[in-house]
Amino acid sequence: MCSSDLERCGAEPDRVHIVSPGVDQELFRPLAPGERRWRPDGAADVERRGYLLFAARFQPLKGPDLAIRALAELEPDLRPHLLVAGDTSPDFASYDAELHSLVSRLGLSELVHFVGPQPRPALAELMRSALVVLVPSHSETFGLVALEAAASGTPVIAAAAGGLREAVAHGETGQLMDSREPEDWGRALHRLLTEPGLRERMGTVARVHARRFEWRWAGHRLAALYAELLDR
Repeated sequence: MCSSDLERCGAEPDRVHIVSPGVDQELFRPLAPGERRWRPDGAADVERRGYLLFAARFQPLKGPDLAIRALAELEPDLRPHLLVAGDTSPDFASYDAELHSLVSRLGLSELVHFVGPQPRPALAELMRSALVVLVPSHSETFGLVALEAAASGTPVIAAAAGGLREAVAHGETGQLMDSREPEDWGRALHRLLTEPGLRERMGTVARVHARRFEWRWAGHRLAALYAELLDR
């Protein structure tokens, strides 16, 4: 929470305590030695191309359209697949059709796969096998998906919005984007996909970064704050 958030909420700074969420470090983990990467049915070349992952509810706030447009900015021979995991938000029932239409217009039908909502173990499997996780949200209170990707050893390209600034260490575990222009996201993707060793280095640092966020610590911290309040 930054000073502008405190002002917007009308909070007194000396009475605000921030307890970050945690991530399940055992469920969300890097690929084990010899473990085969996940691949979607019907995408025979996914092992060669690899895939990007977007995981969120289908609504404009989460920016799945930007993830799709960023893929279109890459040279055709460099484009990975893109897995879009999530379900349509009830408030935006027609948005799913809009996204499919966008994919068709951009000529990406062979590369973009809508895989539906995923249970936590399946999402963890998708994350540790992805090349990059995309989090192009317009706003996020924290951005737990980015932290889960970090625990999985997978770099993140995310919007510099809300708690994503804390979940992603810019230049170390991924890249934070001030721009929402698809060409800028495309350039960021191009760098991660082509610069030798960059994804691997970021993935290693991301795993270390994620260890700072444990549910056990969050629980102890929250319990201590409640105990302090009760003693007053």
